Amino acid sequence: MDPKKLGKKIRLGRVELDLTQTQLAEKINAKQKSISGYETGVKLPST
Repeated sequence: MDPKKLGKKIRLGRVELDLTQTQLAEKINAKQKSISGYETGVKLPST
């Protein structure tokens, strides 16, 4: 999957749930910096 498209989907889902990047990171045991990287398409989440 294209990292930019995936990042857009992650961001849309996060906004729909009314979460900040920090709140989402806490819920999935990740760092806010990772969430930012996913949303911008710079990095992909591990599967």
